[in-house]
Amino acid sequence: IGGVTACGLFLLAISIVGLFGAMKHHQVWLFVYMVVLFLIFIIQFSVSCAALGVSKETEIKLVEEGWKQLQQNGENQIILTAEKTFNCCGLNGDNSTKVECEKLDCYKDDTCSPCLNVIQGKLGSAFATVGGLGLFFSLTELYGLLVTHRFRMQIRDLIE
Repeated sequence: IGGVTACGLFLLAISIVGLFGAMKHHQVWLFVYMVVLFLIFIIQFSVSCAALGVSKETEIKLVEEGWKQLQQNGENQIILTAEKTFNCCGLNGDNSTKVECEKLDCYKDDTCSPCLNVIQGKLGSAFATVGGLGLFFSLTELYGLLVTHRFRMQIRDLIE
């Protein structure tokens, strides 16, 4: 939550710089705004493409490593919460990855499936959603960059 808040405050500050530069017709502030907006575009576009390009094998590896790390650190409550949320038991069907499955409703009904398939499906759709939204907003940043450049050129022409 802290990282998201910091990014939001940074974007707000950059927006204020752009607004100030546009209102005062200040070339330097507009140039700084353009440079920072371009850097944000590069980062966001790269991360969005990376999120869209994550393979199913990588997703499975992420889930398996995360599950294993939680078990090694004794974070069984988090695993149990995941099992309750996704209505599944164990990571991939073996008994070594199960955590208190007796408490689950699906265990009583004998309808529990392994969590890997359920989580991997949700993770895949999450990567696709985040990548698509990031790509959309990075392209709107590119549009803002182009509009700012055009505005700077108009201001320059008026000054000359």
